[in-house]
Amino acid sequence: MISGLREEAAVGKHKGRTVVFTRERIEKSDHRDSQKFLDRLSPEERTTYDSALTISWVPDTHVAAIIKIGAQLLHPGMSSGIREIGREQAQADLGGLYRVLLAVSTVSFALSRTAQFWRTFNDEGTPRLTQGPGSNEAHLLVENYSNFPDALGEYNCGYIIGVLGRAGAKDVRVRFDYQNGRNPKWAATWK
Repeated sequence: MISGLREEAAVGKHKGRTVVFTRERIEKSDHRDSQKFLDRLSPEERTTYDSALTISWVPDTHVAAIIKIGAQLLHPGMSSGIREIGREQAQADLGGLYRVLLAVSTVSFALSRTAQFWRTFNDEGTPRLTQGPGSNEAHLLVENYSNFPDALGEYNCGYIIGVLGRAGAKDVRVRFDYQNGRNPKWAATWK
């Protein structure tokens, strides 16, 4: 298991799209040290890395380990490398027709879709989106998600930044935190 990640039993599952995206980015990077990084995955995580399909449900702890390795390999020395993978995936996922739709939508509409898509990519937790105290502030709270991995929280920060950026928001800032370790929360502000 990668050091720095929680080692509790995997409870939640996440769609394999994130693993596939990270794997494709690593393969395209043709990084000469990629095998050395990938060897740091546990045998179970490596099996997930090698075999996940976009529609597969995979343990969230495996996804967290894979994106952490991906960030170290693709964005070395960048403290926000995991967020950058999330932002890059949002950009890739929201191309084509989605790009056109988001360009003519509001930031509020984009945020409401982010909350609705939670169940598409996660099998645990109940999302709730609320308006923040400012007009350009929103909070996404996911209730009842046991042991949500920190790396996935950072990844989702980047994904939210990518979605809001596609919707025309500027200077997007996203903060991630927990409430009692079971309720991950993201607070987003933008101009």
